Amino acid sequence: MGCWMIYDSIPSEGRIYTRLQQEKYLNILMRVLLIYNGPFYFLGLSHDEREELLAEIIDTHLELFGSRLNFDRAVADLRLELTNARQLHPGIEKRFAVLENSATRIEKRLGQELRQRNVPNVNKLTRRLIDGDQDFAPGLLSYQPLKLHSPKLISEGVSFLTSIKPEMLFSKNEEHLLEDFHYWRCLYLDAHINNEVILSTCE
Repeated sequence: MGCWMIYDSIPSEGRIYTRLQQEKYLNILMRVLLIYNGPFYFLGLSHDEREELLAEIIDTHLELFGSRLNFDRAVADLRLELTNARQLHPGIEKRFAVLENSATRIEKRLGQELRQRNVPNVNKLTRRLIDGDQDFAPGLLSYQPLKLHSPKLISEGVSFLTSIKPEMLFSKNEEHLLEDFHYWRCLYLDAHINNEVILSTCE
């Protein structure tokens, strides 16, 4: 996997989950914002910073929305739903992780550890943990869909990630891998505790 894997947590039920499944342009905007440090990062920007980022997205992705009107509506609607989600799920804006060209090595090291523990179907399991186990809103988009890490997958991952510390897989001189695995692991643990799912994309 020679790409960045980007992950963000959202509530596993409620308005934002339902609307992202049903509304095409909202879903597209969510995926685009994942590339720009995540939708909650966007929500926390100052007015000027937000306008600058939106201008960049318009320059590079407007064709995905069909029109400027569709884009502006999606921005307003997503800001509303993100604000509501943040109020209902305190700290959700921090539940974000990026594997910067490290997904393959994390998958390999994690697989080695799980084989030592005699976990069955390791290759399939680690690939699902990295990539997700379902398309999110399949059929809604022809554009690259978001991947969903379902509650079932998150629960399965947490059953062993709880006891696997970053330093068990990587040495101190592998600082980049230690850090990426740390945040990715914490995302799984926190999503499980807070009844959230994980959305991901590859860029």
